[in-house]
Amino acid sequence: MRMVAALTAIFILIACINICSSTNQYDSKILSNMNNSNTATKLLAFASIADRGDAGLDLMARGFNSDDEDFKAFAFIWMNIVEMDNPRALELLAESLSGGDEDTRLLAALSLGWKRDPAAVDSLIKSLEDESIAVRTLSAISLGWMRDPAAVDPLINGLQDEDDDMRMACVMALGWIKDPRAVDPLIKSLDDENNTICISSAMALGWIRDPRAVDPLINGLQDEDDAMRSACAMALGWIKDPKAVDPLIQELTDESSPLCIATISLAFINDTRAIAPMIELLGSSTCDDDMIAGALAFMGEPALYPLIDVLSDIDENPEKRAAAASALGALGDIRAVDVLIQSLTDDESDIRASSAKALGDIRDNRSTDALISALDDEYWLVRSNAAIALGMIGSSKASDALIDHLMYDSDPFVRASSAEALGRIGDPKAADALIQSLQDEESYYVKSKLSVALKNILKNM
Repeated sequence: MRMVAALTAIFILIACINICSSTNQYDSKILSNMNNSNTATKLLAFASIADRGDAGLDLMARGFNSDDEDFKAFAFIWMNIVEMDNPRALELLAESLSGGDEDTRLLAALSLGWKRDPAAVDSLIKSLEDESIAVRTLSAISLGWMRDPAAVDPLINGLQDEDDDMRMACVMALGWIKDPRAVDPLIKSLDDENNTICISSAMALGWIRDPRAVDPLINGLQDEDDAMRSACAMALGWIKDPKAVDPLIQELTDESSPLCIATISLAFINDTRAIAPMIELLGSSTCDDDMIAGALAFMGEPALYPLIDVLSDIDENPEKRAAAASALGALGDIRAVDVLIQSLTDDESDIRASSAKALGDIRDNRSTDALISALDDEYWLVRSNAAIALGMIGSSKASDALIDHLMYDSDPFVRASSAEALGRIGDPKAADALIQSLQDEESYYVKSKLSVALKNILKNM
């Protein structure tokens, strides 16, 4: 009996030895294939260990220190995607962050940030002291992605780093974490010797949205650098403190690039004191009128009647009136329809064109007849905008007039807009005219609009 037991134990031991030997040989083959110059072979080798659990992970981790850059990259991709939720993968990445070569530590820092697992925070904090500037920088960025409050104090210390990139990374990370402890250190960074870090600090303070930053950011509006003033203006808009309204309004009178950002920031704060100065900019500033119009529309109903007053005043600057019409369209309030209809017959062609477009934005059926009449305007842009507006309103009442301009208008943009409008309306009776126009039209641009319109109509017939 004892002999049988002994023989059985021996056979089991031999079997284990054979299995282990086979496994070692299999692992060696996989490692060899992982280092193969053929990409397909390499990928298949990686895929072959998908079902091997932690043993496969350990095998994969050998790639972290490989001289083969593809092998190394595949290994990190595998840890980040295939084994994303495996705690063992996190351990292996943390080990390589503290013990690999520089490239390995870089990839590990990036990978740990990508995973956003709180268990990696301590490892990344330690790497803020890494001898490699690149590793320190990526570790700071990763901590910012993770948004863990435990990283705030180490990142604040990183603001004293001698390297500009590292300080920049700490500024951005602190802005992403949005912890109030970072406010005072970031205010100090507004005076960093590197102007880009000053700008980033202003943005970070805007993301944190702490009122303590308002006065320093207001002071930043006086900076000589346009980009710095723009950053301070935007940050003040994010914080939304009424104290910033008057300084931002003052920026609107300064013919420099930040006034456009000041306009957006005033819209964010949404203080009615800004409406009149913003309207005053329409048609007369270096800031794009569409941006100002959008900002006024964002402020909503309080901007409605001041804009109507501007559009209605025939003694006002025509450019300003045209911009006011655009702003009313962006606002989308049906109470502006009557004054916009009236402006379709204004002496100024740009006002007529802007009013036609605005009526399309509002999409009120009451404007259909006036827009049909505007299809006969002498200015091509008015006709084109009127056609588009009729398509946006979607009334089949306009089909005959649009078909007429599709077939006979001398301007290709008007024909294209008429085709687009007919496609939007979807009236089946336009199909024949669209087919005929496809045969006769010479403009490729118009033909493309015809094809889309015809497709839209036919699919609903």
